[in-house]
Amino acid sequence: MKVNRKLWQPAADACVTSHMGRYLAHVQEMFPEEGVVDFDTLFRWSVREYQKFWADWLQYSGIVFEGTVQPVLERAKMPDAGFFPGVQLNFAENLLHKRGTGLAILGISESRATEKLSWDKLRQRVAQVAQALRDEGVGVGDRVAAVLPNIVEAVIAALATASIGAVWSSCSPDFGQRAVLERFSQISPRILLGVNAHVHNGKTIDCYDKFKRIVAELPSVQRAMLLELVPADDELKLNENSNMQLWEDWISRDSAELVFNRLPFGHPLVIMYSSGTSGPPKCIVHGAGGTLLQQAKELLLHCDLHAGDNLLYVTTTGWMMWNWMLSGLYAGASITLF
Repeated sequence: MKVNRKLWQPAADACVTSHMGRYLAHVQEMFPEEGVVDFDTLFRWSVREYQKFWADWLQYSGIVFEGTVQPVLERAKMPDAGFFPGVQLNFAENLLHKRGTGLAILGISESRATEKLSWDKLRQRVAQVAQALRDEGVGVGDRVAAVLPNIVEAVIAALATASIGAVWSSCSPDFGQRAVLERFSQISPRILLGVNAHVHNGKTIDCYDKFKRIVAELPSVQRAMLLELVPADDELKLNENSNMQLWEDWISRDSAELVFNRLPFGHPLVIMYSSGTSGPPKCIVHGAGGTLLQQAKELLLHCDLHAGDNLLYVTTTGWMMWNWMLSGLYAGASITLF
């Protein structure tokens, strides 16, 4: 008789050492009247008393914010419902709270050598890109768009954008020109980032001409940055009269202060898109506070992600899981880009 092999079993002390186990004990202590005794009753309480749960989780999770958690919900009716109107925070500040020489990002790519970034180095490079964005006049609510692979610079630029309070949106370079324009033409980006080429399955895929055409079709773009990800056979020559610049020339080499602009809980963080299977892709705006709060819950309670762990999710920048993956930094885990 065939016996099924057990693939995984939680440790015997998981109810004590896991994030879920610790949070269960916390709720039992803080809300003894709620009758929470196990996961099932914890789940039911979080749904039934969702305002109590979210207010408690915001404080328990260690999210950095200022203001008051009350009221939890303003206008409890769609589409105008608003959570935590008294809270201000910054998404990037919470993802970059860790310091030191430990590994923050491991970048594995066919296009170049493996890259490792420590927490201190990541903070430094985010500060430099944020300063470059500010030098371009990018401010709260401006859109920064990118046609980038899943590489270190994409993470750095997204965090730099969030630190200012600007809004990030990304597509993968395997998107066609029309697919990119259908998305970005709706959001009027002020800054656009791209690559000259990338390597996939051993094949070099040129993106330079497509990127130039995309820039030309987006009149809102005041500056386009081109990252030379794959060494070009000939020197990349940019039209002196164009608004395009090489990434290496654009980034400030001076040390820059890492500044976080704390904004209302519901302030826009990222714009994603529907699939486009039923007409042009629809913009989907995600707020900074809700994104951080929900993803902290998923990664800590459900994935039991701990500081020092490594999170790998094989994705492109055109999928929502790329944005989800970034929040692994909040848990103090490193993320692998592949």
